[in-house]
Amino acid sequence: MKLKVVMKSTLSIFFLSIFLMFSGLLYAQEKWNLNFRPAVNFATQDVGDAEIKTGFGFEFTVGYKIVRPLTAYVGWGWNQFTAEESFAGINADIEETGYVFGLQFNLPVKSSKMHYWVSGGGIYNHIETENSSGDLKFNTDHKIGFQIAAGLKFVIAETWRLSPDVRYRSLSTTIKSENIDLELSYLSFGIGLSKAF
Repeated sequence: MKLKVVMKSTLSIFFLSIFLMFSGLLYAQEKWNLNFRPAVNFATQDVGDAEIKTGFGFEFTVGYKIVRPLTAYVGWGWNQFTAEESFAGINADIEETGYVFGLQFNLPVKSSKMHYWVSGGGIYNHIETENSSGDLKFNTDHKIGFQIAAGLKFVIAETWRLSPDVRYRSLSTTIKSENIDLELSYLSFGIGLSKAF
């Protein structure tokens, strides 16, 4: 019994040491960043026959600095809109979920803790609709869409950044069971909080 405890303790210390060494290496290079971005979304058109209201959502991304001004990112996001009347019923929720990926170009301002940035990339998302009772009505396949964005980045602590931005996102897909074509496009205003490693 004692041998098992010793073995578990030894393995725990070993893996903790590796994790700390790896974390230290990442911290020293500061090539990675984690970002959380809540946002308010404004649709630029109706979705199917649904006149959708202002929505909200959030996104998590991981970025890697390829060269000094250029960062590649991947992540996952969720966005929700509501519609009083739609193909999914009365007071339906329209949710877009899936993956994001792309490149961000950073433009530092000399003698300042601020950067400008622009980005472009893809989304691989699908749309779900729920009725007012929360029952799933329709679900589409994942499709490729796109997004473009621009924003500012402020250094608020040694490795922490605050980044207000605006994005345009567009996704076209189909509810096969009903033969309904959907196009969801919207402007998104958000504030990201990121940590560099």
